[in-house]
Amino acid sequence: MAQPQIANSYPIQLTKADFTLANTALTAGTYIDLYTLQVPAKQIRWFGEGNSGSSNSVDTRGTWTMDVKTSAPASIPGNARLVVSDANRTRDVFIRDVRSEQLSAEGIKVGFGGRNGQNAPFYSSGQDAFLIIKFKADSTATASSSDSMLSIPSTIQNL
Repeated sequence: MAQPQIANSYPIQLTKADFTLANTALTAGTYIDLYTLQVPAKQIRWFGEGNSGSSNSVDTRGTWTMDVKTSAPASIPGNARLVVSDANRTRDVFIRDVRSEQLSAEGIKVGFGGRNGQNAPFYSSGQDAFLIIKFKADSTATASSSDSMLSIPSTIQNL
């Protein structure tokens, strides 16, 4: 399946510098907002880019890598979750959930729309809404923003 053609759109690889984050106390078994990005004016954003293609085409999905670390620095095992939310943070839409070990090794492919590699442009965030990466640690720890790593594909449409 070809990537949907959306006027004025382009892929970008986001890093932790693009998100709001802080040294964050993680409680075992509880999802917390680790990275948040508020969509700027006159834009729509999606997690992911490209698509998995078919037997005759190239896999153009971007790769999501992430390693949440303490200040020691030591990796913190847990689950990472992609979420889109409205501007008031009253409606979160779950996109994808992945174990940290998968993300810190080779990463995983994230297609356009983000949801399990499917082309799903309706899982987007418009102006003032949020792209969020939540994290649920296996044990209580403090995430260090300076020692942690993040790289995730995104698609931007200018309105």
